[in-house]
Amino acid sequence: MKPTDKRVGMIDRYYMRIYDAYSKKKDPARFAACLYVGLTIGLLLSPIPVFCAELFHTDGGYVDAIILLLYAMSILIWTFGTFNEKRIRQLKSVKSGQRNKYSVPTWCLFLMFPVGFVWTVLIYWLMLHYVIHPYQLESIFVK
Repeated sequence: MKPTDKRVGMIDRYYMRIYDAYSKKKDPARFAACLYVGLTIGLLLSPIPVFCAELFHTDGGYVDAIILLLYAMSILIWTFGTFNEKRIRQLKSVKSGQRNKYSVPTWCLFLMFPVGFVWTVLIYWLMLHYVIHPYQLESIFVK
């Protein structure tokens, strides 16, 4: 997104809604909003690294833990790198011109975590039940 671009994506709107809520309470808004958005994105995309962790599963569990740790760190690094001070100022200026026209409703903020957890568990169960166990793919790369 260029600095002159007036488009704001869904993640940007979600971030700014959380950022504004924490700013009003005088809490560390950038840190909390980055963690909140990072966890939400991490939950929604988690079936990918979980599938990879199942493919590289070992008895000790070291390879799976490394895969999941790398995934979590990459999501956090991306979130903190994307929403820096310059980007926050840009999003505030775009938001002020829209007069809350496209604000994220409060119920959506509270619904994202439960939906993310249900999504993760459901997709994990479906992968195990229909892909990993029937084709015996568990620890296929590591013997």
